[in-house]
Amino acid sequence: MSFAVAALAVAALAQSASVTSEAGVAYAAVSGMRSYAAPDLTNAKTSSLMVPFARVSTELGDDWRLGVSYSYIGDLKGSGISPTANIFRDPNIVSAQVETPFGSTEKIHEFGADLRYAWHLSDHISLQLGPVVSLFCSKATIANRSFSSTEAKLGAVADLRFELTKEWQLAAGCRYSRPTDRKITQFAFSVAYSP
Repeated sequence: MSFAVAALAVAALAQSASVTSEAGVAYAAVSGMRSYAAPDLTNAKTSSLMVPFARVSTELGDDWRLGVSYSYIGDLKGSGISPTANIFRDPNIVSAQVETPFGSTEKIHEFGADLRYAWHLSDHISLQLGPVVSLFCSKATIANRSFSSTEAKLGAVADLRFELTKEWQLAAGCRYSRPTDRKITQFAFSVAYSP
């Protein structure tokens, strides 16, 4: 369903007279970890990673921008040590009282919608900032079980844009989001094209 919503939003923006397409990569600083049903999953092994993203936006007058985006936050790894072989503490399972190390991997697809205000600092430089509503679609594997989650969260974005030509822009900025039990700060660089 999230793919359908994103596709509809992109199609709606594509009907606009002024559409900007953007692609980039972000260095993401990650803190926290989602343990799902494994209470002893306590060690986040992934503190940073590179996040590719794409965005389509349109102008709403001279000062406002509306955009939709997609980011892939992949392979967030964690580990833990359960005091028994019953990692998920299932009351229906009798297990040996032996410490059991285990690992986790989580992948997150983030679909975002943002509304940005643009301050025109000069003819070729603008500062854009505003809120981002993100739909996080997460899939995790912990020990021998799989978990999934879909949740909407509010974040924020700010970036500085440099107009190279009428069609091409470079952007550098920061984005903050907070899916369940995590904080993700992305320092992004992108190239944008407006036909």
